[in-house]
Amino acid sequence: MFKPALKNNRILRSQQVLNALIMILRRYLPLEMKNTRITAEDIIAILGYASAHRISIGAAWADEMRLI
Repeated sequence: MFKPALKNNRILRSQQVLNALIMILRRYLPLEMKNTRITAEDIIAILGYASAHRISIGAAWADEMRLI
């Protein structure tokens, strides 16, 4: 029998979705860093990107650096 392929849209472009993810994860993942330009929001955004695209954190960071 033919089974239709499930297509996932892994592109998260909504700032509202990103803000909700940051708000939820900040509660459970405290990332207070000092003497760095990287913020907790930056790290959570990379984690969300890696998760949505099913790639490693390193690959997600490299993708984000190309966009800057």
